[in-house]
Amino acid sequence: MLKAIPVQLTSADFRSMIYPGDAFALETFIMGWLSTINIQGSYIKYISNLVSGKRKRDKKLSHLPLGELDIIAFGKTYSFWHE
Repeated sequence: MLKAIPVQLTSADFRSMIYPGDAFALETFIMGWLSTINIQGSYIKYISNLVSGKRKRDKKLSHLPLGELDIIAFGKTYSFWHE
């Protein structure tokens, strides 16, 4: 029996979430979207992501080149990130 449904913020205008003020929101995209894809179906990964905290995420986001962020942050390659 369903007891609860987690609510997350969403928008019909996804571009404004990824490009607020016409600037690419790297943290929103890489740590938001890729995190969501990475933790699908894994409650343990979800909790680990919550506990890891902003400092750990910021350290990963400071890595260059940006094309390697999927590997640095999640340990695997996402083809759409490289496209």
